[in-house]
Amino acid sequence: MKAMILAAGFGTRLRPLTFLKPKPLFPVLNKPLLAVIIEQLRRAGVTEIAVNTHHLGAQIAAFLEKYNLSGIIAHVLHEDVIMGTGGGIRNAKRFLDDAPFLVINGDIFTTIDLKAAYSFHIASGNTATMVLHHYPKYNNVLVDDRDSIKGFSPRPDGRMAFTGVHVINPDVLSLIPEGVYYDILDTYRALISKGAKLGAFRVSGHYWTDIGTTEAYLALHGDLLKGRVKGIDDLLPCDSPFCLGEDVSIAEGVEFTDWASIGDRVSVEPYTHLTQSVVWEGAKIKADSRIVNTVVHGVFPQD
Repeated sequence: MKAMILAAGFGTRLRPLTFLKPKPLFPVLNKPLLAVIIEQLRRAGVTEIAVNTHHLGAQIAAFLEKYNLSGIIAHVLHEDVIMGTGGGIRNAKRFLDDAPFLVINGDIFTTIDLKAAYSFHIASGNTATMVLHHYPKYNNVLVDDRDSIKGFSPRPDGRMAFTGVHVINPDVLSLIPEGVYYDILDTYRALISKGAKLGAFRVSGHYWTDIGTTEAYLALHGDLLKGRVKGIDDLLPCDSPFCLGEDVSIAEGVEFTDWASIGDRVSVEPYTHLTQSVVWEGAKIKADSRIVNTVVHGVFPQD
């Protein structure tokens, strides 16, 4: 079983944080999101992955080189010119052309059962299967009562929303233009027009978010540390309102409230108050700082 992780995006809404790290390497309770996704794929039965990169791609390649993949073979496909969701998948054809494969966006955190999605696709006879849920902000996929996808709308209107997880038969790859920027949804539109079986796997009762904004990234940490996400206890290293990494130095008079995630080798000087915030590894927080609803990197406050 193979999978592709789409990890080439720029993360423009998360600047300046994405000037430092690509989104898939953003720490989630001090564990890179990409590591969480890889572990979920491994548990689903995946033994080989392709990861496309562009923005800060060398960081992702270096991470995969040193990370313990637990038996998963990883292929890094760097795009000198970004190729989009469809173009990136087409570029992995030589690794993905022998069986249906999973695709997952590298900037989502979810508890969707990936193995169940794959099994549904195999049993369905679909050419491709999109994993959909009800998420009003993004509800733009039209699905009929037989779970066939009929089209996409430019605006939410009470339909279903794409989760960023799909399963694709390898013959779809030949429909994607080679070597150019291309959106996978354009391929799906072509499948619909040809009468191919583009199906929906509807999911509910799960947790899902993308981390495309600072607000969403912080909200994910709040949900995790306040116990609002179930079924992931063994995937992440912290399960209390205050997550502390290794070699953290906390001076006298420091106060944490509500929740906080503190990375490795962080130094917090005296009489700092910190709440609802994430501090990345190696940061230094100066004395008497007040940090609320913030992602901290480097020295805070900066000179």
